[in-house]
Amino acid sequence: MYLIFRLRDYLFSPLAIAREHAFLDRSQWSSPETRRAWVQERLEHTLDHAVRDVPYYRRTLGPYRDRFPDMIDRLDLAELPLLTKEDVRTHYDELCADDSARYHVGTTETSGSTGTPTRFMVDRESNVHQFAAIWRVLNWAGYRFGQPYADMTGFLPRSDGLAAYDWRTNCLHLSTFNFKKAHMPEYVARLRRFHPVFIKAYPSAIDLFCRWLRELGIDFPEVDASRVGYRQFPPDETAE
Repeated sequence: MYLIFRLRDYLFSPLAIAREHAFLDRSQWSSPETRRAWVQERLEHTLDHAVRDVPYYRRTLGPYRDRFPDMIDRLDLAELPLLTKEDVRTHYDELCADDSARYHVGTTETSGSTGTPTRFMVDRESNVHQFAAIWRVLNWAGYRFGQPYADMTGFLPRSDGLAAYDWRTNCLHLSTFNFKKAHMPEYVARLRRFHPVFIKAYPSAIDLFCRWLRELGIDFPEVDASRVGYRQFPPDETAE
């Protein structure tokens, strides 16, 4: 699954996202013991829900249930069977929780960049956690929500254009479907005019982008999230 930072997600659950972001911002300064206890609590809840409410996990993880407490204590799930993409494709219906409706789930799928697209469900709470987590990571680089950024992921232009601007997220989308060495000067010119705080990209895309710029003798456009600055120390040394 690839992560998407979308304004519409924020509009759906603004208070929940704000609370989760505040929790992540505060908890990063917690002691290792406090963080470990929180992870253990969430892991216990997740495993219990899986074997109680998900048919596939009742069958595959049920036999390990008596060993869950020791696994949780060690934070080690190596004994459990792995879930592969093929398992998700083959057992999709069986992987849906009996009480999935209460979580306001929606269906999505991977891009299929490494093979066949994989369909799966995502609930509203997961979207909240994802948005808040990405927000915090970008904060670490100095980004503030609403600042300009460029995107080199799965944007598909509606015409033969190479880029499109989304005013809702202040994002300049640069198409990787038309990625060609000959297009690099235009991409760089657009980036310099737009002056994004950061570039969100597939690793393969940004690697190829940099390689082509080097071969063409073009300097990489200035991208500096640190110009915004971000608090690097806890607001309260006693924060838990």
